Amino acid sequence: MKQLCYTLKLSSFGIGQSSLMPHGYHPEYGNESPVDRTLRILDEMGDMIGGIEYKYPIELHENNASLIMKVTGAKKIPSIEVAYSRLSQYREGGFINPLKRKRDEVLQLVKGAIELGAEYSAAVIIRPFCESYLYPISPGLEKSWDLFMEGIIQSIEYAQSKKVQLMLEPVQGDAGLIPLLDSTLKSLYLVQKIRGMGLKADSLKLILSANILKNKSESPSEMAVLLFKENILGGVTLNSFLNWNQEEAFWFSWILNSKGFGKKGELVGIDLLPSPQGQAETFKVEMEYWNSFFEKAARFPKTKINEYQKSGEIPPLRREIQKILISH
Repeated sequence: MKQLCYTLKLSSFGIGQSSLMPHGYHPEYGNESPVDRTLRILDEMGDMIGGIEYKYPIELHENNASLIMKVTGAKKIPSIEVAYSRLSQYREGGFINPLKRKRDEVLQLVKGAIELGAEYSAAVIIRPFCESYLYPISPGLEKSWDLFMEGIIQSIEYAQSKKVQLMLEPVQGDAGLIPLLDSTLKSLYLVQKIRGMGLKADSLKLILSANILKNKSESPSEMAVLLFKENILGGVTLNSFLNWNQEEAFWFSWILNSKGFGKKGELVGIDLLPSPQGQAETFKVEMEYWNSFFEKAARFPKTKINEYQKSGEIPPLRREIQKILISH
């Protein structure tokens, strides 16, 4: 199997803000323009990445898109995040905002990202951080779900008209707020509701977030199987290998590999916590780690799994996997 084709977020090479370091671990990049940061990423990461993801309209917009495309050269823009959740005017919600005027503004932002996605053959991602509530018993919770679903459906319809793939990725809460979409299971619920309304099965894809699943003590491998079964896995966001044990990482890699993940342009991103370490070197180490697991998983044929499934003998299977893991 060839190595995975990774997508890095432009913001991953920013100042590296965190609650412990609000001014960032790398303040030297604070005044860097999107074009300059793009050039730095391409120079430092080279052939290890397949492209860079940008936030619309913060990092990528109609006025700089052609210049960024010229700078990226052979590297494409595989995905664009509609970053309305990063704009303070939508802190009370985007699609669920109590003001219809603001809900309409968010839809226009989504359409703007889709227009660029159509022009540059990029998928469009919605990470709905600001679509949140305070309490499960909130009287407006059901209404919020209705508004959110309405906004997503309008987005899907526009994306389909422009032949752009729309994707959703679950998010983590902040400041005591609970996101509407904070789990893969909630995402599956949303997709099933949308399918029930007659929209095409592939009109909305999901990005499997390893960070979200691990934080909820859920199995990324199990969720990958479910998303493959429903034919809605559009991408994977990996987190640091330090959060995985080797056998778990092997099975996750094997499931993706056995389903041909990556052959249809599925996205592979890496989300890392900000740190004082060198950004490029940190990502390179992570990529080398995950590449090694996908390579080892590719060596284990599906016929072997079938044999062990028929016999019901799990210990011999685990011993064989351990041999692969310790091999070079």
